Amino acid sequence: MHKIKKLALAMTVSAAAVSAVAKPVALPEPVTGEQPNVVIIYTDDMGWGDVGYHGVEDIRTPNIDKLAANGVHFPQAYVSASVCGPSRSGMLTGVYQQRMGVYGNFKENTIPRDQPLVMEIMKDQGYTTGVIGKWHLGDGTGKPNDRGADFFYGFLGGTTRLFPLSN
Repeated sequence: MHKIKKLALAMTVSAAAVSAVAKPVALPEPVTGEQPNVVIIYTDDMGWGDVGYHGVEDIRTPNIDKLAANGVHFPQAYVSASVCGPSRSGMLTGVYQQRMGVYGNFKENTIPRDQPLVMEIMKDQGYTTGVIGKWHLGDGTGKPNDRGADFFYGFLGGTTRLFPLSN
């Protein structure tokens, strides 16, 4: 089986394992000979009522709503950990994070080097890859550029101050 198909299968199985009712939206077939663009948006601490496409009217998210309408989303998929590092580990590998020994947001909870990340697999298929935002995957995992990302713009730890202090 093609590596990209294995990755897609692993991510689908991972999402299905934590959700009994995932309903992906059908995508148009890609143009023959071209690889489809793949964008994974992963957010921390986001609730069901934080995006407009869920029927919420007090928070406007028109661009996210367009992505949801024209892409694939899993309306009842849930992360398999209550904190960001382990759930991000599972999403980036397609493997339940406890199988890799990732149990919390601690620097010793890292993705083993022999466990490929989605970026590494996609690079092997000719994709250009990038990571934007929070990495927070433990010291031993390595930095994004060491794990398949051609481009990284963000921060490595769990928190950062995005706004200047004011009086």
